[in-house]
This record gives sequence, C-alpha cells and structure tokens, in this order.
Amino acid sequence: EGGGVLIAAEASAGHSDADEQELAARSSAPGEVRLDALRERRIIDEVIRSLEAHTDLSEKQAARGATNLPGATVSERAEPGKQYLLVKILGGNQFEAGDGEYEIRLHYGSQRFSSCPVPREEEPAFDATFLVRLSSRFALDSRAAHFERQVMGLRRLLANGTDEASTIGSQSAELDAATRTALHIVVLRTGPDGRESPRELVASHLLEWRRLLTGAGGALVSIELSGLGPTGKIRVPVGVLQVRLDLVPGLSEAALSKDGPLVPQKEVDETLRAEARHFGGSHRRFCSYAKVWWQEFVEANPAFRHRLVKIFAEDEWGEHQPAPTFVRPMRGGRLLDTPRHAARFVSLLPYVREEQVGGGRVEVWHSPHSFLARGQGDCEDHALLLCSLLLGYGLDAFVCVGTARDQPNGQERDHVWVMTRAGKHGRHCVFWESLTGQRVDLENLDGPDSPRLAAIYGRVGCVFNHQGFYASKQLDDRAIRCSFNLEDDLKWKAMDERLLAPMRRLPALPLVAPNLSEPDVAEAVEIALRGLMTDERSEQYDLSTQWDHDLSYYLGSALAAYEAERCSGILFSNEEFQEAIKRHIPRGHSFKGYPTVFNHRDPTKMFHALRQSQIARDIIGARADHAHFALRVRVFAYPENVCAVWCMVAARARFS
Repeated sequence: EGGGVLIAAEASAGHSDADEQELAARSSAPGEVRLDALRERRIIDEVIRSLEAHTDLSEKQAARGATNLPGATVSERAEPGKQYLLVKILGGNQFEAGDGEYEIRLHYGSQRFSSCPVPREEEPAFDATFLVRLSSRFALDSRAAHFERQVMGLRRLLANGTDEASTIGSQSAELDAATRTALHIVVLRTGPDGRESPRELVASHLLEWRRLLTGAGGALVSIELSGLGPTGKIRVPVGVLQVRLDLVPGLSEAALSKDGPLVPQKEVDETLRAEARHFGGSHRRFCSYAKVWWQEFVEANPAFRHRLVKIFAEDEWGEHQPAPTFVRPMRGGRLLDTPRHAARFVSLLPYVREEQVGGGRVEVWHSPHSFLARGQGDCEDHALLLCSLLLGYGLDAFVCVGTARDQPNGQERDHVWVMTRAGKHGRHCVFWESLTGQRVDLENLDGPDSPRLAAIYGRVGCVFNHQGFYASKQLDDRAIRCSFNLEDDLKWKAMDERLLAPMRRLPALPLVAPNLSEPDVAEAVEIALRGLMTDERSEQYDLSTQWDHDLSYYLGSALAAYEAERCSGILFSNEEFQEAIKRHIPRGHSFKGYPTVFNHRDPTKMFHALRQSQIARDIIGARADHAHFALRVRVFAYPENVCAVWCMVAARARFS
C-alpha cells in the first residue's frame, strides 16, 4: 500500500459543452433533495448577487465603448476634429409587457453600444444615448476656411457610409464597397431571472442615417419593429422605438441660413436611390444566374437534385440572401491569440435549436451582431462566425453544408461545419466542429479520437466562403472521402465570383473584451457549490463533510491543463499534478476526482449536472472512513464575457 491510487476521470472527454448544458437543464429525479430548500437558506441567491456585482457594470461599459462613458456630457465625450452621430433612444411603445427586462444593442463599423436594461412594459422607459464616431478626419464647423474639407468629408460619408479605416477584418476594396452602412439596432428580452435568463432576440432593424448629411439639423424617427425567430414568418410588429438623430458637431442655424446645406438634399436622395438600384440589380442578376447554374448542375446528374446545396438562406429580416454574403473575414484583435482559441470561443456560445410556432425547425441565419448580442444560436450561427474568424487569421476557410451523425453508426441529419485547406490543390484539409471546438485532420487520423470524430461526418453537398460557392460533383460525396480540390471542374461546380462580389453584405463585427474578474467569479461559484454539496450530504445522506483545502488548491493545476488541451488540442501529461496528489494522499487512502466544464456561471445548474454523473454522485455520497473532500473551480474568460467554467469535485479516503 503505497501513496495511494490516482483514479481521475475527465467528465467532458466524450461530451460537448452543449451536452453539459442539456444535462444542467434537466430536473432532479424523484427522491433527490430539492434545491428549492437550499434557496431558502439564501446560499444560491447571495452568490448570484455576487456574480452580478462583478459583471453588471463591466459588461455595460465594455459594450458601450469609450465614447459613451457614464457621467460625461456629449461635448465632453466628443473629441475635437472628429465627426459623430448622436443617437438618442427616447422611449418605446406597443411592446409586450411581462416579467423580465428589455435591452437595446447598437452596432456601427468598429463600434458597439448597449443600453441599460429597463423593465418589460408596454411602454418601456428606454433612455439611452450613443455617440457614434463617423469620421476621425473632419468635423463640421462654421469657419469658411474649412468649407472644402467639410464638403469632401460629408460626400465620403454619403458614398461609403463610413470615413474610418477598418481594423476588424481583412477586406478588399470591393468587399468594403458592398458593406451595409446602416446602424444595426437589436432589441433583446430577458426573463424574470435577469442576467441568469437566456437573452431572446425580439427585433433587429437596419436604420439608414445618411439623410442627415445635408447638415440641416437632426431628425426624429419612429421605427416599427417586426418580430424575428419563431414569429419571423408571420412578421408581427413587436413594438415601436422613438429615436433622435443629430450630427455632433453640427452647423449653426446662422451658418445654414447663410450658405445653405453643405450637401444638397437632392444629391443625398439621388445617391441613396442609385445605391438601392445597384444592389437590387446585383441581386436580380445573381438570382437569374443561380437558376441557370442549378439547372446545369442537376442536368449533369439527376441524383444531384437531392444533395444539400444551400445557395440561398433566410436572414433575420425574412429575406433570402446568397449564402456567401453571410461570411466575411473578421478579426478578434488582441482578444483571441490563435485560430484554435477562436474555435474554443465559438464553441462556448450556447447552442439552441430554433423552432417555429406549431413545431418544426426554423432555419434563420443571423448576423454576427444579433448572434453575439443574444449570446446563443443555432448550428449555422456558430459555423458562420467560426469561418469568419478563421478567414481573419488568413486561413483558406469554408463553411461545409452536409450531413452528420450523433454516433458513428447513427442516422444522418443535416449539419453545418467549417473546413480549412492548405497545401497544393487544398490536399491538406481539416474539419472544425463549431459546436465543440474539435478538429479532425483528414490526413492524420492516428489520434485517439480522430477516427471516431471522422466517422460522425456523413456527406457534403456544398462549401462556400465570402468569395466563392462550390457544389460537389463527385459520385462519392462522403465527407472523409471527398477531394477538396475546389479548382478541379470535374469534381466541383463553382459559381462565378464576379457575380458574388457586388452582393450587399453586413459589416465585420468587433469583439468586446471580457471584463469579469476570473478569480472572484470562480471563488463565488466555488463557495456556492461547497454549500450545495455540504447540504446534500447532510440532508440526503445524513453525513458530515470535511474539506481538504490543500487538496482543493492542487486541483487547480489540472483544470488549467484541461482548458489548455481544449484550446490547443495537445494532451498534457500533467505530471506535476499527479505527483502532488500522490504526495498528499495518506498511505492506504485513494483519490477519486471528477472534472467537468460548463459554459455558464450558475451554481444551481452546475450542481444539477454533477448529480447526473454516477462518478460525481459516488464522490458526493461517499461514506468511506476518514473521507476528506475537495472542490475547485477555475474560470477562463473569452470575448463577450463568454466563459469556460471548469469544476472538479474530489475525495480522498479508504474506499472499499
């Protein structure tokens, strides 16, 4: 009997983060202790309030950006020599009343903003002010010496919708010219539990602001919002927003009456009409081309008609757009170090299956802003975001549309994932699973999990990115057998990139840096879980609980290694952790540990999930002699305050 036997099992080895979320949502089995009784002891509520204190203010300030800091006047926030658009949300009416809150998010270029939550009432008391930077190259004033520069700046804004250099996407001039320049306004709704409730996307609206460029003062706009998601097919109005728009700085009335508008109203109207004609014509030409392209594709082989070739997809406004327009290069700045960190970030965003009224799946592809504002989405949302981020790293990335299986020999279902190519003719292909962050290198299936993961993928119908669209013409369309030499006309039918390039697209989205305190959140969750476990042993098993704080500390290094493995895909030996455990466990005692990972910060849901595992239940209910228990929580924050929350529960004792 030496220094003890190490019996550690990583719970998440065969489960995705979505699986953990599903487990956490299940209700307790009959006969188990009710967590409602623990709530009465205020343990859970105190921890939830503690978590909100750490994240509430920081999340709001991060989303607003530096130009909308609380307590500063508009003149103090506006930097000299820069032109701004002041957006005031004055209120709303005809919204649905109920428990919970409403919140507004706004996106323009490289800037994102959010309002403070307001009670969910029929006339929500929105009172938000956003100072949106339009240009760093000029600002309006009344001095005649600056007249030419102001006119040129306003005309650049009119033609391009922006006067700022982009730092969030590697974009061509042609791609920039096709980018939408409107203000993207999103309305969110949360349940009665506030920040602990999932955010629901209520409405999404693109607001054209360029009619203000005459310099002739502000405008009051009433925006009727239509329903999205399950009600998107019905297009039911869900509320009206009152919005005030003003240029800051603006021209004085005296200057306007003397010289007239800097840019005539007729010029503004004609530019906007010409832009609408251009993009409308581009869309019509592509639709006509797509019909002929599809007819040629199915004539080559009638069996191709049944393949998953997704040329068009429905966006959140109920319009059908070419699939490549949903993807564009997007950079994570200094927030995501590598492509694998980007994959980990996307996988931690919760997965939800969209369903429509009356049943059936809703297939709506959301904009990145709506997806991240909501903080959860369907499989397509995850794949589109991951492909955009990988393109931002300079990789040859594509979205793949095909089928997959939940188990290697299971039934195939529709699925979307991401592929990157490298080498001559794209021979080196890697599949990226956006819901789990796992990678499958099709040229190297020697890893322990690679054959199992590769067997999950079924068939591939088409692939696309921001520049091209390709449908498979190969008779054997199994994903792991396909050739991804997209340049081979005998194996893939390509669309004309010249017709895809001018299609209207949404802008790239900047990611918001995390602002929560990882140690503080981890400590708060850990305290709550210890309380839940102590009460569980006392009330369910009539057992006392002795905590080994040294052992709890040692568990932290293992959790850090597990997260590093998820990001890098490299297995760490973790020799130091195992040596520490062996030195700490008394002679004749054994160690049992159960690590698992969550993508939320709710201790109640975590404890529910732990109780679903047989290994964790054995540890929690251990009756062994001289049993001491350990618990450690580590929080790893990613952009948008997305978190990987690792938890390990362990025990050392004389196990029978």
